[in-house]
Amino acid sequence: MFRAYCNSIRLLICLFCLLPPAAGAQAMADAKTVLLTAFAVNQPAQLQDIDDIAQGFPRELGRRLAAGRQFAIRSSHELLSWDWQQGAPEPRLLQQLSAATDSRYIVAGEIRNAGIFIQKKFFGLWNTSKRSMEVEIRVYDARSGTLLARHDLAKTIDGAVTVGREHVFGGAGFVATPFGAAIAQLLDEAAQAVGNDLRQQ
Repeated sequence: MFRAYCNSIRLLICLFCLLPPAAGAQAMADAKTVLLTAFAVNQPAQLQDIDDIAQGFPRELGRRLAAGRQFAIRSSHELLSWDWQQGAPEPRLLQQLSAATDSRYIVAGEIRNAGIFIQKKFFGLWNTSKRSMEVEIRVYDARSGTLLARHDLAKTIDGAVTVGREHVFGGAGFVATPFGAAIAQLLDEAAQAVGNDLRQQ
């Protein structure tokens, strides 16, 4: 019986060695399956000028991650929460999502701030306006139910700038606006950070 077992192991090793490079690459991609959930929005009133950022931000983040062909991207329109409140998810929820979507990793987040604020200059003699975008992103190992990484990212630009809901999130018209371009840069940074997290696993 032991000899038969050893022969089976040798056969499996030989079959693995005979796999073509493309199959090996596909196996790696399958091992890096990533589910992106909807992002919570902390202050919805601040985002009346932006079209559906809760779905748009993770969608564009996933598109950037998929571009490198290292990750198989899945998406969900739901928040990572039992009760629609953004917080630390229970390991059981992560594991159930992993099984239901065949995803090893889960990326969730929150749009923390997108407000316009006034900055006083020269002892308050005049004011300037700025607008910031602040995002928190969390990366989970869904099977173990553990948090792998957390990123707090932000961009600030001058002016009381708006985007306009007529522009599809992430589209050409969107990124042609100053604030849309800043959000696109933030997405590039987010994709690099999350991609690095996943590649290290």
